Amino acid sequence: RNLVLNTTASGAEVPGDLYGFPVLVRLDGENFDFSQADAHGADIRFSTGGGVSLSYEIERWDRIAERAEVWVKVDTIRGNDEVQSITMYWGNSGATDHSNSAAVFDTTAGFQGVWHMGQKGNTTVFDATANRIDGTPIGMKDGSLVEGMIGGAQRFDDTTNYILLSGSAEGTLNFPQNGTYTLSAWVNTEVIDSLAHYIISKSTYSYSLLISKTQRWELYDVEDGVGLQSVYAEPSLKEWKLLTGVCDGDDMRLYVDGACIDSVREIKPGLAFDPTFDVHIGKRADSESYGCWYGMLDEVRVANVALNTDWIKLCYMNQRKDDRLIVFK
Repeated sequence: RNLVLNTTASGAEVPGDLYGFPVLVRLDGENFDFSQADAHGADIRFSTGGGVSLSYEIERWDRIAERAEVWVKVDTIRGNDEVQSITMYWGNSGATDHSNSAAVFDTTAGFQGVWHMGQKGNTTVFDATANRIDGTPIGMKDGSLVEGMIGGAQRFDDTTNYILLSGSAEGTLNFPQNGTYTLSAWVNTEVIDSLAHYIISKSTYSYSLLISKTQRWELYDVEDGVGLQSVYAEPSLKEWKLLTGVCDGDDMRLYVDGACIDSVREIKPGLAFDPTFDVHIGKRADSESYGCWYGMLDEVRVANVALNTDWIKLCYMNQRKDDRLIVFK
C-alpha cells in the first residue's frame, strides 16, 4: 500500500526538505487489515517509491485492538510536495522481525535519547537509540501506563515518582555551556499552580524543560557569567501539547505544537553551571522530591543538534491524532 507524504498546504505545510526523518505510521482497523499480517507485525516492511528498503521500529502492535504505531526513517522528505510516497508491505508468513529502533533514531543524526514511554510503569524505560540510556522507574506503578498521544504514555501523580537516567551526568546527555541541543516531549499537565513541575531536567544548574512556578512553559539553560537563561510560553491544562526547546549557543527557542512562541531570552544572573547531576524525567534532577510532574508524558527526546522549524513543525503535524502528513492510498 502506498503512503503519500503530503507536505503542501493541504497537508503538513512544510516548505523545506528534511533528511533522515522518523515518520510515524498509525495503523487501525480502518486503514489496515490486521488479520492479513503476523500477530506481532514481524512481516511488516517499508520502502521508498523506488524500492529502497527503509528502517523501521514497531513501538506497539496490538492485533486484538487493531492498532499499531510504527516509526519509519525516510531518507528525504520533500517540502511542499504531494506526490512523494513510501510503500508498506505485509503478508509474508516466513518473514522475521526487522524492527530496529537504533537505525530509526540514529545517534549520528543527532538523537541521543528517545523514550517512547510505552512500557509498564514499574519496568525499565527503554531508550530507542543505540546509546541505550535506559531509565529506572522510581515510585512508578503498573497503573502509571496510560494511553498517550503515540501508543502508551506514563502518568505521574505529583509525588516522588519519576524516571532516573542513571549515569547520564556525563556522556551524550551532558551538553557544554553555551551548547547545542533540542529537548522535546508530548505533555499533558493536570495542574497549573505556584510550584514548578519538571518534564526533563539535568538540574537547576544545567538545562530543564518544565512548567515554571510562574505558571508558564519554560526552557532554561545555565551559563557561568550569564546565569539562568529562559524562554517561555503560556501553558494549557489537561490537553496534550508538543513542547520543543532548542538551545544553540545564545539562540534559544521554545515551540508549542510546532510553532515558535518565544525566542527572546530572559536572563537572571547569579547561578553557576554544574553538570554533575543525572538527567531525570518527571522531576527536578537536583532535588529529592521537589518539582515532580503531575500529569502525563509521552515521546521524550533529547538531541545534540538544534532542530530547525520545519523539522519541529513536521513532528507535530505527523504525530497529532489527525495526522496531516500521511495519506493512505
